Amino acid sequence: GTSETYLPLLYASVQVFCYSPGSTLQDADGCMVRTTAMNAILNLCRITSPDVRAVFVGEGLTDESLPCTTKSAPPSNDLSSMLPSISQSTFSSVPNATIEQQILFPYICSNLKSCYHRSVRLMMTSINLDKSSKHNEEAKAEATQRNVDMASSQFSELQYWLGFLDDLLSCEIRVWNVRLVEWIMREFVVGTILLHWNRALRVVGTMTATATESSGTSEATKKDSLEHCKAKAEIRVSIVFLTQLFAMVSYRPLIRLAGAAVLHPKYPIAWCADDGNNLFGSSDRSSGRSKDFFHVTPIINAIVSNKERDLEGGDNAAATGGGEEADAGAGVKDDAFVPSRHRASLLEMLSGDETIIASMLLGVILENDALDDNALEKLGVLPSPADDVQVSPFEEALATFLTMNTEENPDAEPRQLTTSPRNYKRSTSDFEAEGNRKTNETLSVAVEFVSSLGLMLMERIIFHTWTEGGECLDAVPFDHYYKSSKFVQALTSSLTYFASFAKRLSEDDSLEEYFHAEFNRRYVSTEANDDRIHSGGSRPHYDNNIKMACCLQNYHPSNFIDDANVLLQSSGPPSIESAEEKATKCVVRLTLHLRSLVGCIEEFYSRFTTLTGHRPNSRKRWYGDAEVLSFCTIEEADELLLSIGGVQTTRVPDVGTDIDLRGRKSFPCSLQSSHKRRRADKGLILVVDPSEIYVARSKKGDFNRCTILAVVPLSTIIASASAGETLHVVCPMSEVPAAAGAEDGILKDGRLSLWFSSVTMSISVKELLDKYAAALENRAAMDIDELLDKCFEIGNKILGTKSQSSQRRRVRGEEAWADFQEA
Repeated sequence: GTSETYLPLLYASVQVFCYSPGSTLQDADGCMVRTTAMNAILNLCRITSPDVRAVFVGEGLTDESLPCTTKSAPPSNDLSSMLPSISQSTFSSVPNATIEQQILFPYICSNLKSCYHRSVRLMMTSINLDKSSKHNEEAKAEATQRNVDMASSQFSELQYWLGFLDDLLSCEIRVWNVRLVEWIMREFVVGTILLHWNRALRVVGTMTATATESSGTSEATKKDSLEHCKAKAEIRVSIVFLTQLFAMVSYRPLIRLAGAAVLHPKYPIAWCADDGNNLFGSSDRSSGRSKDFFHVTPIINAIVSNKERDLEGGDNAAATGGGEEADAGAGVKDDAFVPSRHRASLLEMLSGDETIIASMLLGVILENDALDDNALEKLGVLPSPADDVQVSPFEEALATFLTMNTEENPDAEPRQLTTSPRNYKRSTSDFEAEGNRKTNETLSVAVEFVSSLGLMLMERIIFHTWTEGGECLDAVPFDHYYKSSKFVQALTSSLTYFASFAKRLSEDDSLEEYFHAEFNRRYVSTEANDDRIHSGGSRPHYDNNIKMACCLQNYHPSNFIDDANVLLQSSGPPSIESAEEKATKCVVRLTLHLRSLVGCIEEFYSRFTTLTGHRPNSRKRWYGDAEVLSFCTIEEADELLLSIGGVQTTRVPDVGTDIDLRGRKSFPCSLQSSHKRRRADKGLILVVDPSEIYVARSKKGDFNRCTILAVVPLSTIIASASAGETLHVVCPMSEVPAAAGAEDGILKDGRLSLWFSSVTMSISVKELLDKYAAALENRAAMDIDELLDKCFEIGNKILGTKSQSSQRRRVRGEEAWADFQEA
């Protein structure tokens, strides 16, 4: 046999990690053994000594200063018997690889592929369970919970292996990385994920084409249904796995190769075969020729570089190691490529079905630093500055989705979100229509994801198109792009649509509760956003004012990719809310979200089109990066939103401070004992203001001032009632600390009971509270109407900007645009 110099500790660690009986990720003891071996492998790989690195790559030692061993390497059949999950042909297919590489690399891919196939089976189970009518709700709930637990386990295992892969690649052992990247691309990305994705697309397309030809036998129908279920599962799982790959792995060559394979408009026709065993040809792997190992890397380089030879200058030049794989893909012809089916599928998903997971995938791709603007331009994601039309197909897909779900049909009744789930995709085929109907909750998430993703993509397009050498181009007619942008038009139309829908709902019922709940969900105190806000510049702080802000980056699709339920068709119990309640929540949620996004784009447009590039207003409402070509994604709630959300625009006096009674409605009262109906605390005053009530103690010697003991905002009061001389108020507040000298707290379990000198006074106080509460409710309704009217104004302003511009301005813009294109 051949002799090889190796490190005994590394060799033993790889053996323990790859073949430890009973050690699985679900087994606590086994997992500890594997984790220890994994850490030993990573720590050894991080050693930068040239002698150690020489052993890693199989070059031997220049001296005998290291504790190494030179012995005969075990034959491949012995290694195969050690690792029964790996075929014998695996070891002969990695030429010039060390023993550790021959064991470790296939083992990583084997586990990733196994996790993929188990996730597909889990997804198929979830799909069948979701549409099954044989079981009762209790049995379906139990089965759904088991699927949720299994999905969480699968997700943890996937992230475990991707995390280990990223750590191993970060050790920067060049020869290891070259072979590991090729192996991952060949066996996992191309040979598993994209292979099954394309196969599933062919299955769905074939069934869609033949669905209306004949009904067929029951056995054939059952088989077709199973095949269709598997195809849907493979498509969804493929996108989820790619999303995790782009999110967790940062190694630049691997990400650029995977990005090219997924996003490039062309794809090798040889990789579209159904048989994964002969995906890369039937070359003699036992011949020992080094170029037989490298199949994916050079071909992807050829796709991106669009050259038949000289592939070393491709995007993954940094991934190639010396001349080992330099000539592996030479002579690839253009006719060997076909339009990418999975790229077209991704665009279709963004504009129609499976929008949520497709948005997650594109979101993490845009956020991965390995794929810069130039790479995204080559992959057809960003338009080229030299193109006549600055439009991205992905931007058009996002605009199509918004248009399909918000565009009114003038010949039909307006779509009613309150009656039935929305149908994203119009189709007469049962195969296509099945599973495409979305609930209002899913619609909310989908529109949030698509609109937020569009904002991310629009920022990248602007930065890539309107900059040169890191500086902003002076004579760029940005408003040409702004007015002609399909995404901006669709986003504004969506805002107008949902605002009009909310307007119709407000005519029949009050939306105050829904707006208040959504405001509290979106906006938080500026103290939680101080780091982001201050990064965009100093902001004056007013001690008497309350500031609430919303961070639009919290709604990026990439923030939600770690939810294991994406591996399931459905994961939660049915909601007890009515259809009307769900629809109203959906409308309010999307109205506020789209209002924020349109406001962000409007602020950028106003700032970008000024000569100085600074915000025109002295008091800023938007915060973010100081760069002129960056969106400000921190929105501070204005006075209108604060009023709708029930937030006081000025701080109320604190407990223990004094207030002036002059000009206020005040009533003498006392607290009641909890044991007897007698006055327990005398000398108290109830002060009723239009927005809050105070329980205070009169000050001796000054009848016009009193000291506050408790404060209750009127907006928090649930109910109030008078019982004789006693007034009871209920509010969801914890006990307010009493002022110094008070024996007991004023509010007990959110209840306030006050005793007055007469029944008439008690009733008068109750009527005054009702009057102020009604005024607050009417004010909230008026504020909601004003907010919706402003949404209409914004929409009309943007949608009508192009038609309202003068002929002179249009000519000037077109000339400037032509000059820019020629530059």
